[in-house]
Amino acid sequence: MIRVMIADDEKFEREYLTKFISEKYGRVLKLVFAAKDGAELVSKALELNPEIILMDIRMPRLDGLEAAGQLKRKLPNTALVILSAYGQFSYAKQAIKLGVKDFLVKPYLDEELEETLNRLIALMDMDEDISEKEKSGDMEILYGDADRDIVWPMAFQIRGSSILKKDLQLFGIRSGSFKCISFYHDSIMKMGSGGCEVIRSFFRQASDHVLVSSIFKQMVLYIFSDEELAYSELNTAIRKTREYLTDFDQNPVLCGVSGTYETVEQAGMAFSEAEKYVEDYALPESQGSFKEMLSDIEELCKAEDRMRFGILSKNREESMKNRDRIIKIFRKYEPDGSMMLRDSWHLIMSEIRKMNYHSEKRIPTETALMIQSLFSEGSPKDAEAIFEKALSIIDRISEDKVFSGNAMIVRKAKEFLNEHYKEQIGLQTVADELEVSSGYLSKSFKAQEGKSFTEYLTEIRIEHSMQLMRETGMSITEISYEVGFQDPGYFGKCFKKTEKISPSEYVALLKT
Repeated sequence: MIRVMIADDEKFEREYLTKFISEKYGRVLKLVFAAKDGAELVSKALELNPEIILMDIRMPRLDGLEAAGQLKRKLPNTALVILSAYGQFSYAKQAIKLGVKDFLVKPYLDEELEETLNRLIALMDMDEDISEKEKSGDMEILYGDADRDIVWPMAFQIRGSSILKKDLQLFGIRSGSFKCISFYHDSIMKMGSGGCEVIRSFFRQASDHVLVSSIFKQMVLYIFSDEELAYSELNTAIRKTREYLTDFDQNPVLCGVSGTYETVEQAGMAFSEAEKYVEDYALPESQGSFKEMLSDIEELCKAEDRMRFGILSKNREESMKNRDRIIKIFRKYEPDGSMMLRDSWHLIMSEIRKMNYHSEKRIPTETALMIQSLFSEGSPKDAEAIFEKALSIIDRISEDKVFSGNAMIVRKAKEFLNEHYKEQIGLQTVADELEVSSGYLSKSFKAQEGKSFTEYLTEIRIEHSMQLMRETGMSITEISYEVGFQDPGYFGKCFKKTEKISPSEYVALLKT
């Protein structure tokens, strides 16, 4: 994720920007700190090295322009955006001299801030490929372009409907009408997952769930809603996407929109309908290349599935044959390897996720992170060799040992526990919610976390109880019930086992 800092001496402004970033860019921007003044901004920025800083000019201790000057000298690659009520030309002129990326005058419109952030995100994606933000070891990188796992199998109907339905449930989609939208444009080729997230944000206003993924010059969205999609909102999202893509390449953006469909079995029909509009609007001389690319993308997706089947079934001939097909297609569209490193990395991570979910063989997280480092530290000219090395590691792991566990199921379980820990829930409750057996969830949790489901839930409750002890005047008995324990005595035993002191001893320490 792209790291962002904000700096403003007004609490309301900090809270507003925090909410704005969370709601609009929660899957692509990560707010790492909100500074109250210029001095704090410089100190924390040097520690956290953010990619983007949104900052006021008039702040205590250190003026915003002076802070910007220091930051540009010490963090030249950080993008600075000034948000200030002081809109005089002199401030803007100084800001431009310092190399500030944009200068927005308060009260600015949300659309103005979105436009600035969208442009910065896209430029970072296009310039950096697998960048420093992806070398950080953040677990989010393993789920980058996770929509790829479901968008293309739906479009080409590669898997059975029952598997597709389960995959949709992993994304929180259980029902609802949907449409398919297809875009074809040269700039999509250069656009990374951050750009896809910007475009996703355009369509969130028109739907309940948005799935989006791109391969080469082709981008496909499935948008879900329990209500009939409002034409005006959908049309606005399409217009914003066209404008966004043409910011980087002025060639016409081709777009197709399907009708409304109801079942996952119809996802392929929706995709074909959207693609037919794209083909019809394409210039005669480009129709052939468009159809050829679409055919190659389908072959690429099918080769991915066949390669994974070859690895899992220990059929080396099958896996090698499909590996060669994948490399041949990449060479065709990315002859200099400039994008192959990024795209083959996304393919490998998709294969790992699908292998971990759909088979009994599991690639451990540490191995996935090690594979990711091959790509992040590699050169585009070595893209093919890195891709082959990554596959050989997966092949060897699959041969050596059978791993149990399911990363995505455990991730969803942890999210559920963090949201519902106060309630009377247990292993079976969460297993029913995720539609897996309690035994499978228990084994997966142990394999992934190195601790049992119950131990993890207890730790969450103890952590929240300590927060309540620090921040409230509630009694220990009240706190035990508040965080989900039914027996204050049992709460005390769990607390002492985890923290090595009793709840009352902890409270006493807080008062010293």
